[in-house]
Amino acid sequence: MRKIVPWLLLVSASLWAGKTAPRFSLKDLNGNTVTLDSLLTKGPVILDFWATWCTYCDEELDLLNEFQKEFGDHLTVVGISIDSPKTIAKIRAMKESHDWQFPILLDPSKKWKNRYKVFALPTVFVISPEGEIVKTHFGYNPSQEENLRQEIRALVQEYLAQQESPDTTQP
Repeated sequence: MRKIVPWLLLVSASLWAGKTAPRFSLKDLNGNTVTLDSLLTKGPVILDFWATWCTYCDEELDLLNEFQKEFGDHLTVVGISIDSPKTIAKIRAMKESHDWQFPILLDPSKKWKNRYKVFALPTVFVISPEGEIVKTHFGYNPSQEENLRQEIRALVQEYLAQQESPDTTQP
């Protein structure tokens, strides 16, 4: 992977900060259609754009699998593979060998990769239950794992607090 210029990361990350996530509809490995809207009904969503040929993608997906296990029903992690249709068997094998506990969606045309303006793999989008992109992480850096964990923990805690407090604006 090419070295990424730090200012480019800041500009790209700021493109999405506070923006509404593009609403996708993609097939999973079993041919079922999954939409972002259906995922958001369960709480915060983590999208990870990746590919089988990406050197660090499986490491990041392993980390996100830990988050899925840690936060359980209060977080939905989704891997979006941009591999060609020929690699479905390889994608399936990676999912099984790593025991990833989250769905893998397929974007072989790269339509959604382009709509999300993904220029480096892996790329993670942290999305609030309201569909707002809260954070974007380009590339994988093990030294940033704890920061990402804290961001996700804060978002899940905020979501749970909203679920527990009654809405006082309704009559």
